[in-house]
Amino acid sequence: MEVRVSVCIPCYNAENYILETLQSLLNQTYKNFEIIVIDDGSEDNSIEKIESMILKDKRIHLYKNNNNRGVAFTRNRAFELCNAEYIAYMDADDTAPPNRLELQVNFLDSHLNIDGVGGSYNIINEKGEFIQKVIMTAQSPEMIKATLLFRNCIANGSVMLRKRVIDEEQIRYDEEKKDLEDYDFWVRFVKNHNFINLSNILQNYRVTQESLSRKCANCEGNLRDQRFDDIHRYVLKERGYLLPAKEEQVYFCATRENGHISGLTEYFLLRRALWRINKFTSQKYPELRKEVLFRSRELYQEQKYQMLSSYFSKLRGKNKIY
Repeated sequence: MEVRVSVCIPCYNAENYILETLQSLLNQTYKNFEIIVIDDGSEDNSIEKIESMILKDKRIHLYKNNNNRGVAFTRNRAFELCNAEYIAYMDADDTAPPNRLELQVNFLDSHLNIDGVGGSYNIINEKGEFIQKVIMTAQSPEMIKATLLFRNCIANGSVMLRKRVIDEEQIRYDEEKKDLEDYDFWVRFVKNHNFINLSNILQNYRVTQESLSRKCANCEGNLRDQRFDDIHRYVLKERGYLLPAKEEQVYFCATRENGHISGLTEYFLLRRALWRINKFTSQKYPELRKEVLFRSRELYQEQKYQMLSSYFSKLRGKNKIY
């Protein structure tokens, strides 16, 4: 019987979690899969831990990068190593609920117009203890395409997609978009393909001190903001949105990770930019009109609240009595 699912796991210094990650896959209710683990130059005992699991289950396959190449390179390499109809993503420190693969395979088998499916997730700590449930509110293909105009709405570690899409269109992770390669990838994926988020929990996303440290290291300076701007510039251009330079810059500022605008001038420029985006959407993408309007209003209200909060904070500071 041919393997139908390849589960891809980039691994770097995950000795404390990789056994639990692999075991969560071996505990799946769906059994017809292989596990492709690519070690990205680990300096701990990750490889030894993985090899011990291979002795227990031959569905696990280990590959090694010559040195640390990063998660984007490693995921792209995994695409070349997968042989199955479907590709599922996992991170080396996360775990999967027992029915994850079964839910996704059944969904893709019965929805031939959908090429990718993700879901909601739990946040867990280093000990695997529950912290918070995150329900993905962008679920339909239309809402996902609309939301990606403003922010990422796909949990990469929860995803399963059709491999033929990767093979036919050669969609790859951009190594230059460090720490935002997921967002960039999905923006390009939904250009010609439908993606769905299920409300089901499909991932236990682990937050560790190491992951927080890596994220902080990737946020140095304004590089992360520049990467957000590059992604949003691509979205605007690819979908045909034309904004005047000042409005475009305010849109970039508002759609960064911790984006905010300041002052009435930027506030009105953002309102004008969102008006143009919604007008063009109604003309060219009428099927997305309601969704883009909803996300535009959401962003507008967020920025309005931040601007007013900043204004009143400054006002209280000026009126202090010493």
